[in-house]
Amino acid sequence: MERPDRDGHEDVYVVLRDAFDAARRQLQQRMAALRGEPSLREKPVA
Repeated sequence: MERPDRDGHEDVYVVLRDAFDAARRQLQQRMAALRGEPSLREKPVA
């Protein structure tokens, strides 16, 4: 399997950015849950 001709460092930065973005989302969701805010995934009860 051949790898595309790319700068390897660019791939590392993309992976790090994505990992930190995911961690930020998880922290924001956890803080919202601790504050008692409804999750965006939950459907409102009507």
